[in-house]
Amino acid sequence: MGGQSNFGVITKFKMQLFDCPPQILGGLVLYSIEQAATVTSAMERFCRKKDLPLECSVHLYALSLSPDEKALALQICYLGDPNEGKEVLRELVECAPCLDNQSKVTTYQNHQVFSDSVYRVKGIPSYWRSRYVREDVSIPIDTIVKVIEVAPVEAILVIEHYGGKVRDFPTDATAFPHRDQDFVITMVGFGFANPERRKVIVDWINASTNSLEAVLGDGSPLNYDGHDSFRSFGTNLPRLRELKRRYDPDNFFRCNVNIQPAEVNVEKTSVVIEESPERDPSNLDLTGKERRPNSHDGTGTSEISHQGLVRPPAV
Repeated sequence: MGGQSNFGVITKFKMQLFDCPPQILGGLVLYSIEQAATVTSAMERFCRKKDLPLECSVHLYALSLSPDEKALALQICYLGDPNEGKEVLRELVECAPCLDNQSKVTTYQNHQVFSDSVYRVKGIPSYWRSRYVREDVSIPIDTIVKVIEVAPVEAILVIEHYGGKVRDFPTDATAFPHRDQDFVITMVGFGFANPERRKVIVDWINASTNSLEAVLGDGSPLNYDGHDSFRSFGTNLPRLRELKRRYDPDNFFRCNVNIQPAEVNVEKTSVVIEESPERDPSNLDLTGKERRPNSHDGTGTSEISHQGLVRPPAV
């Protein structure tokens, strides 16, 4: 996450690498939409286990296979011995009868790109919103099921499990502050064909957000976000704005989830932190040319037309 390229151009860096086994367990397990409550509940119980191995990762997707058929999918990954992973994940995978178990022994590299072909089409529009689930509440299963049942054909609902080592660091240890949440919910409208279908997607996402509001936290992942820097950086924003003032006082690096430089009050010789605007303050690229704006509503929403560089969450 870091500072999202707000502070300059990186010319040199060190990267700490970790061993990756030559083979892992990964893939999708598909269920009928009638099993939504059972599978979602099983996923939450599984992911909240105190002894859940750090090698284990689980995401849940609700999507349409056709205009008349919805399905649920668990995307599983075990970054360790595949046989060990099968035993660890068996309870979750077998929580309900599955339509198709596509999980298999594979490589980490192949698991990362197995859905890339879906998104290698230029000009695909998408509208998405993502919010963390508060750490002190359970996933509202009944509400999630209702959201899935009325989802348009272009819609994808994703529940991602967080946690693990990311929770071992204090909130203010890095620019990224959201370390206490277990889950993030993302709603995506992908590939709508016209403004009428776009409105259907936006209305669904707005209604879904409203129905889930009681359990949603204030944070949103940067790569799923609009240009609301406070939602992205939280209470770390004042410190980041002061860093921005030091390294980029003119806000040259602004084509990002922008951090506005803190303003210096000369009379009081103190830094004045203003509330960050909900939208990107500039619509110019680094050459001074006007860039085609993305659509943002300041609530963790981003709209893009896929050009081969940014893509919706993998399914």
